[in-house]
Amino acid sequence: MSIEREIDKLRQQLMDEQPFWGILASRLKTVVGNHFHGREVKTAAVDGRHLFINPDFWNDLSLQERKTIFVHEVAHVGLGHHLRRDDRDQKIWNVAGDHEINLILEKQGFEMPDHATCDHRFTGWSAERIFADLPRRRRGEGVGPPSDDDPGENTTVPADDPDGDSEGTTTTAEDPGSNDKGDSPSNSSAGGSEETPGEVWDPVNDDGSEITEEQKTKHLEELTHDIQMADHARKGVGSSGDVDRRRATNRLIDPRMKWKNFLNRWITQRGKPVGRSWSKLDRRSMVREIYQPGEIKEGMDWLVLAVDVSSSIAQTEFRAFIGHIESIRKNIKIEKITLVPFNHVVQQEYIVNLAPKDKFPSEIRVGGGTSFAPIFNWVRRQNKTPDGIIVFTDLCCDEYGEPARTSILWASTDEVYSNYQGWYSNKPPFGEVIQIDISQG
Repeated sequence: MSIEREIDKLRQQLMDEQPFWGILASRLKTVVGNHFHGREVKTAAVDGRHLFINPDFWNDLSLQERKTIFVHEVAHVGLGHHLRRDDRDQKIWNVAGDHEINLILEKQGFEMPDHATCDHRFTGWSAERIFADLPRRRRGEGVGPPSDDDPGENTTVPADDPDGDSEGTTTTAEDPGSNDKGDSPSNSSAGGSEETPGEVWDPVNDDGSEITEEQKTKHLEELTHDIQMADHARKGVGSSGDVDRRRATNRLIDPRMKWKNFLNRWITQRGKPVGRSWSKLDRRSMVREIYQPGEIKEGMDWLVLAVDVSSSIAQTEFRAFIGHIESIRKNIKIEKITLVPFNHVVQQEYIVNLAPKDKFPSEIRVGGGTSFAPIFNWVRRQNKTPDGIIVFTDLCCDEYGEPARTSILWASTDEVYSNYQGWYSNKPPFGEVIQIDISQG
């Protein structure tokens, strides 16, 4: 039987057993060969439109292994891994996606080979979050949800600093987007030496050229439609692991408020009062059927941006976050922004005060573990209280300390859980929370 016919048979089998993946598999064109547009097909790969199969690799697999590899590659497309990489290192991104996929497939009953990239400490994590943690894991700085019991190899805590907010030492990352991309982790479940079969490639045009941002947006819209169609076909065929799969695909199609809009509103609402106007009625009074002019607010006096610069910081999201703060300042006047870098301590030496026309620093220093308590200790020791504090972080810490007496917003690079699988929560005990989801644009 030819490989093409065997793939067709696997598609049909998948439609019967796992219709969600079966629908998505039907969208892929099978290409058998060792190269595509000059790129080597080492094992199997997908780019959103094609399923590439190396015949020598395929023929050496057992029937069960072929089925698992096939579904695995389809899942790369179903979770949008070919559209979510951005400027992340291709090899590390592939490993992160493998973890996310295999953990889902394992719960759905698929048989995982012994060497599969399937670390259970990443259960429920997005590929982006796993990607940020892999270099940390490779350096031996902890496993699972990053632990902050050990500050890490790049930091020191002065013995005479009980509040933990002296400067501490860090390593310098000249390129904020480096994220340890110069080193690629090995592809086993716990950072060993096994080679992971199957790859996910960025989508290209028919001539092999890169797609544009507009094309990428269109691909994402088409994928969202396919996911919704596949989910409809899945109804009535339950799966023990489908909760994790739905959570993963919802990251692409969830219609929640865009983080940029939320951030705009949060900052505007904390502006200083400059008067009242009948063009904006007081909503609290309207509840009591009393109509009076609403309060008009304009700008802020002082905003503190506490930036987590620990080893697990997600640089792509950081650039998107700072870029949007810059755009907000063009429309909303903020008299002073204090950028406060922190890991397990406040990095006093690198605190920057920005006037309305000042630019944000072009680089940040990274390293160490994380503790949130020093941020609020630092704020309480200032001569005045800021109008608000925004903490940019991956929420991989549970040392929150006592909150400062002002508005607090947590801008998380990772998905926020309040009761995942009945036990796990990374939602802070105070303040509001948004996820900096760059896939929302």
